[in-house]
Amino acid sequence: SNPGTITGSSSITSLSDTSKTYSVVLDSTVGAYSWVITGTGNRIVSGQGTNSVSVIVKNPGTIFVTGTNFCAVSAADSLNITCTAPDAPAAIRGDLNISGVTDTLSYFGVAVQAGVNHVWTVTGTGNYIKSGQGTDSIVVVTKNTGNISVVSTIGCATSSPISVTLVCTVPDAPRSEEHTS
Repeated sequence: SNPGTITGSSSITSLSDTSKTYSVVLDSTVGAYSWVITGTGNRIVSGQGTNSVSVIVKNPGTIFVTGTNFCAVSAADSLNITCTAPDAPAAIRGDLNISGVTDTLSYFGVAVQAGVNHVWTVTGTGNYIKSGQGTDSIVVVTKNTGNISVVSTIGCATSSPISVTLVCTVPDAPRSEEHTS
């Protein structure tokens, strides 16, 4: 018989390297348990040979376990590990009114989930990200109208984007000078 149903998280939800625990019910007819995990960067860090292992999970894969005794090896039990897209940032905060001349402005993605990277996109002629790509805040050099978008990513899955539009502030009309004689 197989070693039983594997219990543990079947979904990746962040970039963290924290270990996850997978286990099966201890069976007195099993002398040792053999665990294998697939998926790039996934690895067993402790517990090999026991009914419970600690695993670093970075990508989708499958964890397998077999039970052995002196005369036989059981059928394998498995658990598929999938990737769940993170939540999109809640909002983009910052001044959306630009002057039409070169401005350096800061924008913040209001994160709703820890352990994610943020990928920013800036459109508009002459607009570019000066610093902060990958973080929850960026500094943008703006020269023109355009859009700022951000997504949250954990590598194996990406949220839906959120966007804001940069608006060019209308300059004040020139004033005529009054001459007094």
